[in-house]
Amino acid sequence: MYKIIDNVIQLKKLCLMLKKNTFVISLHLKNKKSDNISIRGLIFSTKFNKHWYCTNSLQSTRNKKPFFNIKIILCILKPILENNKYVKIGKNMKFIYHILKKYNITLQGIKFDSLVIYYLFNPIDKFYIELKNLIQNYDEKDEYYDINKIINNANLSYKIYKKSQHYFLKEDTQRILFESIDMPLVSILAAMENHGILIKKKD
Repeated sequence: MYKIIDNVIQLKKLCLMLKKNTFVISLHLKNKKSDNISIRGLIFSTKFNKHWYCTNSLQSTRNKKPFFNIKIILCILKPILENNKYVKIGKNMKFIYHILKKYNITLQGIKFDSLVIYYLFNPIDKFYIELKNLIQNYDEKDEYYDINKIINNANLSYKIYKKSQHYFLKEDTQRILFESIDMPLVSILAAMENHGILIKKKD
């Protein structure tokens, strides 16, 4: 179902692959209290049913180097996560942005969010109905804490992305609206929420 990445060599090979592909990014979290949420692992998906799970290694290497942990994983992944030319897709990308920000990573290259595209269409549109049926299949209970649900949801995100790309081939106006307005707003709003907004009071 997924391949576990638990050492630096494997992760660097994965990085080379991610640089060549559009990929779904998903998070496996621990601690459900909002003020104490942390990352247990990261899941990357480049195709339907093709997933890599980056997580802590339980054993150290023979030469007694530090454990392969989330800090090391994120340090290696940071140049990809923060580079706008590497295309990231998924569900609720603004939430992922906020979690990664806790680790001093500013997620860039957010090109597709399955929840954002859902609101782009008129409820009577045929493609809207198709999207709605797909999105209703997301398993939202413990969706960031159960690895099997995370994988299933990643598959669904990838499926919605591919169907949307096929739809946009016939609807260029909708594509331009989505890519030039809706998706850039995800990063803008996430940054605003993260930093806050200063309001000048009238004298």
